[in-house]
Amino acid sequence: MSCFRLSALIVAGACTGMVRASSPDFQVVNQAAWDAVCRVVIGNQGMGTGTVFDKIVNTRDALGNPTNYWLCILTAGHVTSGEAPMNIRAAFGNQSLTGPGPGLTTPAVYKADDPLIRNWNRDLSVFVVNVPADAFFNALVPIRVLPAYDPLGNYDDIEIPVESPFSIVGYGNTGTFFNNGPAGFRNGYRRHDGTFGVKRFVNQTVTQHDVRGGPGNPEWNPEEEGYPGGYCGLALDWELDSPMNAARVDGEGTAWGGDSGAPYLFDDERMPYSHNLYDWVTGNRLAARSRLLLGVHSGFSGTAAQGLPEEVKRWRYMDDGTGYGTSLSEGIVREWIHDQCMNGVPEPGTMLALAAGLGALIAQRRRR
Repeated sequence: MSCFRLSALIVAGACTGMVRASSPDFQVVNQAAWDAVCRVVIGNQGMGTGTVFDKIVNTRDALGNPTNYWLCILTAGHVTSGEAPMNIRAAFGNQSLTGPGPGLTTPAVYKADDPLIRNWNRDLSVFVVNVPADAFFNALVPIRVLPAYDPLGNYDDIEIPVESPFSIVGYGNTGTFFNNGPAGFRNGYRRHDGTFGVKRFVNQTVTQHDVRGGPGNPEWNPEEEGYPGGYCGLALDWELDSPMNAARVDGEGTAWGGDSGAPYLFDDERMPYSHNLYDWVTGNRLAARSRLLLGVHSGFSGTAAQGLPEEVKRWRYMDDGTGYGTSLSEGIVREWIHDQCMNGVPEPGTMLALAAGLGALIAQRRRR
């Protein structure tokens, strides 16, 4: 076991939904510590958030300097599910689809999503893109997925306690705080449509860490009874607390559309990090986590929308509902993630053969 300790609470619930972004809208990220967090672009539209967890040199010049890299990117399965690799790209920096900065990558060369591991269909996806060895990508430091095995070669299952603080970093829609909502739901965030595309962070704490999805009564054993459908497996749950709630943390916020696949980043004592912003309730300087990746954002389920007008259903109410992400605490899950990175990175000989084949095809067409 690793240093985190896992809660023993059991959660019964419906399989993962698709509601997901970030509020407050002023917690903008423009520090190099989070350059590895990128937008996931499907076609010409940003659909979610991803994390570069590995950077592998592809080719070098005559002096041995890298000329381009492979980037392995982790996101949520429902962001890329059903999409061909050629329709998936990544975008870096704080911009929309185009503009200054690194901008869009070339299409992915590989994608694997929705892994069925021990009969649990995890909401995860890995894709691989190729990027030039320019100043930005030379300096980019991946946010690593922890190894799958302990020193003895056994799966290293990490224990994460309830009340562990973490940060969510994503490109989703934002919202502004309100305190004049319907009776019983006074406080919350009003979503701003079309505001995705700028990287922001919010802070949260783990409220539960256990099974989400699958039949809850009687108790369901996926390894014996098979796959029940939908996204299922270990999840990290969190709640949106109001300013008056004692459980609230500095910099607390929520997630919306565009944050699917966003990393859940926990404290790493080896790389402490603080953000030069201040909490709007307490005035405290915000401490944001940056390096220890233990979850991938999936969605949010609330109850306040029942019976309310359509516009109001899109608001996020405090002290109501639960956000959740796929847990990376299991060694077998991290093994799948690392395997897909290796599966997706072509061997140098393969790349030379592909380049030679492409050159021959171009020459043949020219002769015609």
